[in-house]
Amino acid sequence: MGFIEENIMDGENVIYRAKLHWVIFLLPGVFLLLFLLLFLQVHNHRLERLGWDM
Repeated sequence: MGFIEENIMDGENVIYRAKLHWVIFLLPGVFLLLFLLLFLQVHNHRLERLGWDM
């Protein structure tokens, strides 16, 4: 049971419960992918400078 169901008054009822759409996770996913690519690029560049080619 959720917060709303626990705190509504007698005689009140929930007629609709909204859910998050998967699209809202798209932009954070894109940022995560870009961050990972940038991190791997920088990490690989540092290893090459040290002579540890991968």
